[in-house]
Amino acid sequence: MLYKMKVMKLLNLYFAGFTFISLFSCNSSVIDKETTTTGHIKIYADESFAPIINAEVEAYKYSYPEATINQSFLPEDEAIQAFVKDTARIVFLTRELNDAEKKYFTSIKLEPKTTHIATDAIAFIVHPQNPDSLLSTFQINEITQAKTLVWNKLGGKNKSNEKITLVFDQNNSSNIRYASENLKLNFENKQIFAAGSNEKVIDYVSSHPNAIGVIGVNWVSDRDDTTALNFTKKIKVVGVSSQEHPSTELDYFQPFQAYIAKGIYPFTRKLYLISREPKTGLGTGLSAYISSDIGQKIILKSGLLPATAPIRIVKFHKQE
Repeated sequence: MLYKMKVMKLLNLYFAGFTFISLFSCNSSVIDKETTTTGHIKIYADESFAPIINAEVEAYKYSYPEATINQSFLPEDEAIQAFVKDTARIVFLTRELNDAEKKYFTSIKLEPKTTHIATDAIAFIVHPQNPDSLLSTFQINEITQAKTLVWNKLGGKNKSNEKITLVFDQNNSSNIRYASENLKLNFENKQIFAAGSNEKVIDYVSSHPNAIGVIGVNWVSDRDDTTALNFTKKIKVVGVSSQEHPSTELDYFQPFQAYIAKGIYPFTRKLYLISREPKTGLGTGLSAYISSDIGQKIILKSGLLPATAPIRIVKFHKQE
């Protein structure tokens, strides 16, 4: 995804901000001769966040070449299981630890640190020729709950009698969990299937006019990433309205940063970095970096909403 080209731009703009970890590491405890900028760690994340995690890791390693960070992308359930089993010190999740997981860590006298680093959104995508690129939350619930199975029964512009195919990335992913908890996803619907990854969801929807895909918005939100731009040429991102019967197109909103920030786009979720590192080490350095000004600016550039960096919303007025 041309991460290094994006990283170079960010480094040139914000290089002065990189010194904070070097200062921080001077007083670090050592984990097997490791510091906040040197050593080796493994991290896990749900595949929905591969673009932003890769961008953050590449930027960190560019600045600190003695840091070895191996990232693996798994369905969210598998990522947290690996984290609990101590095969990775850091995990990126769209939820905090549940009571059972907290109880386990308490039993081994370890208190993982949870940091909110960004707010993400679930994006719905359709084929470029699908006339229904504007959907209400009511219509989306009709689809996810299998109450409406055919496009021409949805009450939109699509008059096709084709069945609606609902496509997700992977079983047990954060996208599946979100739809299950927030949209009451009906798993008995035979028109639901997992393509295998967010990228494969995009590929499937781009070649199947009857499909609607569910992906992490981070896959199509970075306007400077040529891969993301190529994706957006293949599909249309659905505009969503919280009104059951929207009156105009102005009632629909795509998952842009400003609409996420203002709470206008309805399908959002927080992204957390959870660390189980018992002492100050490379995981601490990476966590501090992502939470810092430069790390948050990388998130801002990716199209997600940073947890701490302010968003400037500009309103244009039509001149009479």
